[in-house]
Formats: sequence, structure tokens, C-alpha cells
Amino acid sequence: MLAPPNSGSEIADRLAGRRWLESIMGPLSTQLGTGEGDLPRRLPIPRFPSVSSRGTSGSAPVVGPLWLLAPHDGTVSVVSTHLWGMRDHIVLPYTHTFIMNAGRVAHQIDRFLRSGRFERDERSPPDGAVPLD
Repeated sequence: MLAPPNSGSEIADRLAGRRWLESIMGPLSTQLGTGEGDLPRRLPIPRFPSVSSRGTSGSAPVVGPLWLLAPHDGTVSVVSTHLWGMRDHIVLPYTHTFIMNAGRVAHQIDRFLRSGRFERDERSPPDGAVPLD
């Protein structure tokens, strides 16, 4: 998973009830909050090994950095990407919108698929979290 709001989105919480949100961002945007009734909390825990790569370079959207807990990628906080039972996780310095285009992210995905773990080196900053496996 690349920077998913597994625990819900703080931005979705802040924009809840705005009539224009669904027309601009689509119907799912109104269901991505952090509340117990919101979609991320209602989804079952995956029965397959899961991993998450998250970004910490937050440059867009403009309001994101005002509403998100640091560290974040401008759209999703690192803490909101945690998923119970994750096999591994890594935080890399990219924005939410473009994390999928980074060669370093592709390299990390390749490393995980080959070895079952992300590669840790001086280029991969620790995120301070503990794997949940």
C-alpha cells in the first residue's frame, strides 16, 4: 500500500459536511474520516501480509499541513497509515500525490517482494514505529 489512510483521514474529518466535497473528490471522500462509522474503521483486517510505504514530504494540498499531525505527506499523516498486523512499513521523503513515481519507492517494493522486508540503510530514514507482526 502506498500512503493509504488505513485509520482514516484527518482532512476528511475537517471537511465533513461540506456539500462541495463529494462533487469535487467523489463519493468515497465523504467516507474516509477517522470515526467509528467511517469506512476505514469498518473494513476487516486483511488476511494477507500487508506493508505500507508512506511519504513525509508535504507540499500539497495547501491546507493539509495545517490539519495533519507531523510527520505527513501533505495529505495523509504517517500515523493514519498504520494498519494492525502490518508485516513491515517504511517512511520515505515523497508527497502523497507522487510517491508512486519515485524510483526509490519502486526499489523498496522490489526489496520487500524478494525478501519479505524493506531495505534499511542510511538513505531510508526510520519512522519511529514498530512493526505490528
